[in-house]
Amino acid sequence: MSVAIMTDHPLKRWRHREGITQAELARRCGVRINTVARWERGEQVPRGALLVKLLDATGLPADAIVTPERFLEQHPDFPGAPQPRPDEGDA
Repeated sequence: MSVAIMTDHPLKRWRHREGITQAELARRCGVRINTVARWERGEQVPRGALLVKLLDATGLPADAIVTPERFLEQHPDFPGAPQPRPDEGDA
């Protein structure tokens, strides 16, 4: 069974916008750096008390972590979203 890797996770967008490293977020949540990396790739979803810690540390809504693809569909302008390039003919 293959796992689809998410390259544009809301958690990663938030972390980049805030200027926080994976190591710092891991420290705040009491986990290892590779755990944060797995969350950002969508390979793992924190549950229970760990999810609460992550939400407290980031201020993100739960659906941004639990269902990131749907969250990004519903919030396409979420901070850190890739900006569309202006058409060259619109100068």
